[in-house]
Amino acid sequence: MQRWPQPLMRRTNGQSVLPKKIPIGSPPFTEKELQATIANHPEILPVSSFDPLFGPAICIGREIQTDSGPIDNLYVSPNGYLTLVETKLWKSPEARRQVVAQIIDYTQHIVRWSYTTLEEKFLRYAEKTGIECKSLFDHINEQCDDVVDEAEFIDAVTRCLRRGRLLLLIVGDGIRDGVDEMASYLQKTPNLQFTLGLVEIACYEIGNDQNDNDLLMVPRVVAKTAEITRAIVQIEMSDETTKSVKATTTIPKPPTARTTGRVSKEEFYDLLSKNTGNEVAQKVQNFFDDLVRDNDSLYERFTPNKFGVGFELADGGNISILLLAQKGAIRTTGQLYKTLESLDRDTTPVDRYYESLGKISSKFLPTVKPNGDMVFSKTRNVTFIQDILGNLSAVKEAVDQLTKDLEA
Repeated sequence: MQRWPQPLMRRTNGQSVLPKKIPIGSPPFTEKELQATIANHPEILPVSSFDPLFGPAICIGREIQTDSGPIDNLYVSPNGYLTLVETKLWKSPEARRQVVAQIIDYTQHIVRWSYTTLEEKFLRYAEKTGIECKSLFDHINEQCDDVVDEAEFIDAVTRCLRRGRLLLLIVGDGIRDGVDEMASYLQKTPNLQFTLGLVEIACYEIGNDQNDNDLLMVPRVVAKTAEITRAIVQIEMSDETTKSVKATTTIPKPPTARTTGRVSKEEFYDLLSKNTGNEVAQKVQNFFDDLVRDNDSLYERFTPNKFGVGFELADGGNISILLLAQKGAIRTTGQLYKTLESLDRDTTPVDRYYESLGKISSKFLPTVKPNGDMVFSKTRNVTFIQDILGNLSAVKEAVDQLTKDLEA
């Protein structure tokens, strides 16, 4: 039985071609050639399927040496998140088991690296491949327009290394039955917070007018773990009893379709905690978790620097309702009003929503121009979450009412 749908290629002359599937285990390339392909074309790696923070993936090394052996391919995103890739042509069960053991060993060594060590590894790779740059950050900055400043990038990489927040991808020409169970091997390192992904590169031959065959490579995510099970060790001691040690594991609830990846969310609240204090950050997280849980039409979206709550429209679009920055600045936007206005829908619920928030803090209110346009400044029309902790219930009431009005 065919596991995946058959791709179809439509030519400019209107003809349609069904590419010929190349059997698993017989790819027209070696592992070295596969490594070179995904190094030169990292776009083929579906990193954003795991968490947007891992993309865009920029290659910073091939066959990077560790104490356990060389990593096939190493990538970093402008957000400072590292992706390790091990390539394997799926020829035997022994090879599959070996690659899992390898990637576990590599991860345990990499998390001991400092940013300086990582940069040294990259500079050796740059020298071999002819990349002209003075530092790792310079290379990332050249490859991507949307990059943070150098200090933030270094801090992000350091945090990910220290906590083991890595994406591990095992990439091959096919994933056979039973390989999905390999994720259980990774629970042997409960102190790390990495994510595992199994990626199949399906290969198809496409004939052309020159009696030669082109190769179509189609990446597919076969399996992924949202979070590796963590071990929790509890030590009980008393004068009357002997010491006892209990080890248990907790399995978190899977993320909903209306939230971004766990890594993004956890990173955001870590930074919020540093800027506002643990108590404030915990109250804020509880507030927003309750808000989204109680309103099915709301979604949440995280990056390390910003968090947003939005409303899902019936046609599949979405509009922002509240935005919170990692330093605690909270505001709303004019997008909600403009979107409803463009759809020729009643904007009274939005006026009522702005009015309700304005009673909590006048800084929530938009600036109204003489022509009647509402303007939300990113600096002027904001308040700080620390200043309205006592009024979060009122904020929730305003959002709850807006959600009901929009749903109606």
